[in-house]
Amino acid sequence: MSVYLDNNGTTPLKEEVKEVIRQSLDVFGNPSSAHAEGQKARLALDHARRQVAQAVNVRSEQVVFTGSGTESNVMALRGFLNVCPHKRLITSPTEHSSVYNTAEVLKDEGFDVVYLPVDEDGVICLEALDKELSSKPTSLVSIMAANNETGVKQPIQKVAEICKKHGVKLHIDAVQLLAKEVIDFPTMGADSIAISFHKIGGPKGCAALILKNEVQMTSLITGGGQERKRRSGTENMLGIIASGEACAQVQKSIEDMPRLNSLREKMEQGILNITPDAVIVGQNAPRMDVTTCVMVPNTSAEMVLLSMDMAGVCISQGSACSSGRSVPSRVLTAQGFSEEMALAGLRISMAWHNTAEDVEKFLTAYDQTMSRMKIKKEKVS
Repeated sequence: MSVYLDNNGTTPLKEEVKEVIRQSLDVFGNPSSAHAEGQKARLALDHARRQVAQAVNVRSEQVVFTGSGTESNVMALRGFLNVCPHKRLITSPTEHSSVYNTAEVLKDEGFDVVYLPVDEDGVICLEALDKELSSKPTSLVSIMAANNETGVKQPIQKVAEICKKHGVKLHIDAVQLLAKEVIDFPTMGADSIAISFHKIGGPKGCAALILKNEVQMTSLITGGGQERKRRSGTENMLGIIASGEACAQVQKSIEDMPRLNSLREKMEQGILNITPDAVIVGQNAPRMDVTTCVMVPNTSAEMVLLSMDMAGVCISQGSACSSGRSVPSRVLTAQGFSEEMALAGLRISMAWHNTAEDVEKFLTAYDQTMSRMKIKKEKVS
């Protein structure tokens, strides 16, 4: 059985989620229908919505179910910018592609898009944010809570304080934060956050946008008016029920973070023992307990991945959304690393199912892989 260490990309279904799916296979009614089967589905939908709401400390009506974290982010950007008088967005160059690529499209549509500078760890410059908000009217600031490639956390509380001072809306991509740290939406200072359930042991194809009750925005998908007219279309009932159960397990996952952080520290020390010239990205910045991004000079992440996969260890090269393409990580180059170094970037990310034995297997495969690559380089030279 393979060792799976690509949990920032996606996670396996939790056993509790699998069981709920099995129990819910006969919940087939349309929750908008008035008959008995429809109302049975409505009760299940409402229960799952409450479970999601409790996970981020909001009221049920603040939860808008979507099809992915990407949709949640795009829905926030488009939805807010469509109703704001100023066509100006401030974000960062290290955002997830759903935000960054949408910002690039908005630029083509005539929006003023500002990318805040980041330091070598990938942390945004708060002084630059304050200066930009002081210089020109802005509609929206969009910043991710924790980077999906590096695990580096942004100072979201301080960002929120600056946005509040200038009266500007704030959207937070919290996809990588859910089930790893406590999310208390009312105290975050954001107008919206995006979360996704396949990152926490739930199913793919189901996510949510959490909104302030009073916030105004337009809908990307019009139709029957589901999700309080925020996102039309018959709800993904089985996915939502399963996602609710995944959110019911959030506190248990958070309590497991110290164990995973200890495993990560052991793994990173092992990496540095095997490859002393390796660079752990964001090592001096606040990071998520489960994520390691490492670059080894003069190596190809693509070749390392293939070798590790053959040894039964699953890791990734930067974002899973970019897998299959040998291009330098936009996140790493924005932090000042060369394209050559960025092409060497590996992402290792853990979750509840990982063990000390998994770390040992990873380090054994990593040692063998780097030894082979070193031999190959010596032969070439």
